[in-house]
Amino acid sequence: MRILAYDPVSEPPGDVRCDGLGDLAARSDVITLHLPLNEQTRHLVDDVFLARVRPGAVLVNCGRGALIDTDAVWQALTDGRLSGVGLDVFDPEPPGRHPLYRHPDVVLTPHLMGLSRRATAATFTAAARGVLDVLSGREPGAVADPAWRSHRTKEFHP
Repeated sequence: MRILAYDPVSEPPGDVRCDGLGDLAARSDVITLHLPLNEQTRHLVDDVFLARVRPGAVLVNCGRGALIDTDAVWQALTDGRLSGVGLDVFDPEPPGRHPLYRHPDVVLTPHLMGLSRRATAATFTAAARGVLDVLSGREPGAVADPAWRSHRTKEFHP
């Protein structure tokens, strides 16, 4: 499989980068969404986007439910523009009734695609290791906000 990517905030490497969303839609057999919801991304996948999608493409949304216009996706699926849809997120959550959710070419998961037993165990182990590192005065391996260093106090000794 050839991987392609588009990100307007953090530019992907040149060998996978697409010029824009339309370019990504036109060149992809499988499109996966992994982005936050904001005013620019709400209903990012709409009629205009889906008109550019390769016939028979598969759409998977693992980001936020409102990234897709559910009615537009359902129409694209019933028209044959999409051959399948995977949804791990819904708008709203929990989802209401919609014909998309009953379509035989749709796979629904309850917002847990990343929660296999191994992934969950690894997450909890890494979190515990981070707590132990901080309590022992060591810098944790994963730091979400590097500014925390300026707020550390050396007075705490467990």
